[in-house]
Amino acid sequence: MTQKEIDLLGPRERFAVKLEIMLKQAGYSRIDFAPFDEYELFDKNRAFVGGLHLLTFTDSFGTLMALRPDVTLSAMKQAAARPEKSLKLYYHEDVFRYTRDTHQYQAHQQIGCEVIRKDRVPLALPVLSLAQQVLMGLPSRTVLVLSHVGFLQSDSWYQHLEEDDQNTLLDLISRKMQKELADKLSQLGCPDKESHKLRFLAGLSGSAENVYQQVLKEGLDRAAVDAAKDLAEKADRIEKDDDHTVVVDFSLVNPLNFYNGLVFQGFARGCWGPVLSGGRYDLLARKFLKGEDTNAGAIGFAADLDALSPLWD
Repeated sequence: MTQKEIDLLGPRERFAVKLEIMLKQAGYSRIDFAPFDEYELFDKNRAFVGGLHLLTFTDSFGTLMALRPDVTLSAMKQAAARPEKSLKLYYHEDVFRYTRDTHQYQAHQQIGCEVIRKDRVPLALPVLSLAQQVLMGLPSRTVLVLSHVGFLQSDSWYQHLEEDDQNTLLDLISRKMQKELADKLSQLGCPDKESHKLRFLAGLSGSAENVYQQVLKEGLDRAAVDAAKDLAEKADRIEKDDDHTVVVDFSLVNPLNFYNGLVFQGFARGCWGPVLSGGRYDLLARKFLKGEDTNAGAIGFAADLDALSPLWD
């Protein structure tokens, strides 16, 4: 497509084309999917897709299928069947998700990318920098929010909780509900030191360097210090300006069954909710790539074109 042809498109379509060009120039190859996959794929990985509110049907062979709520699982499934040790893939697809607020299913058009390595963990900084480039291409002020779930994954008390209790705590942390979080931690018999750490980090946000200094000053455990330091180092190397900032907010947490380490979201003024989401999912990669090197890993993100619609309406 020529620049003249791109200029004739509407603003949403023009942004999508430019994003695909950006991904191709960064070395990503396009991968295409049907709008559905086997229900079993999502059933076995329900924590990753946030439950089982799926639209299903039975195909002509009697196999239960589901409209895809997430592309990453289908990409990982294809990567496992391919011989390459290193894959950089991008997609432009619809996902179909249940919205709790409206109790309806909605289609979301996404453009996303995945870096999947079967032999070692891929670097996070190039993917983060690419996500920031996407945000800086928007006609709006943006914020890239970084977090790190390592402080939870290394917490033996948290890891021994039942899954429902873990999810309740994640929900309270993500909504910054400090009183309710304190009450739930007390109810679960959380030791004082662990309770203080979780409540402190749940309320901690700001510039990466400032957050790191606060974690050091608070005297938190090594996992929390390492997480804050890792984010500060990455944030320092990401391009930014007055209209496109980078902050750390430890209340940004995802289900930990597959995510590990870095998680991030992008927000744009004028849009409701995140317009871009991503993170590391080495644990998911190792589940799909069983039999491969245990150092396998993956990282990626997706931009939600429907969430960005207010910028072009």
